[in-house]
Amino acid sequence: MKNRLISRDWEKWDFSHCVIRPTHETAMELEKIVREEMKRFYSPLKSTKAACIAMKSLMAGRTSEAGKELRLSMINMWGRYAVSKLYC
Repeated sequence: MKNRLISRDWEKWDFSHCVIRPTHETAMELEKIVREEMKRFYSPLKSTKAACIAMKSLMAGRTSEAGKELRLSMINMWGRYAVSKLYC
């Protein structure tokens, strides 16, 4: 468990650099896994689906449900933007 720290450079302490030596894969493999999972989690399909549910809820007069779905959609779009800035 000792000596697993790869970098003390605080600029690399973001979600795009591996700063602790992984135990089951290389640092590059772990970075790739995180990048792909973040892209999958913040997919455009998820935000579009949430926005459609929000619109449907608004049209049905269910404003609290619409607000929740709209927030999910916005969070997903922000996450997608952040992923695009980190990894592209």
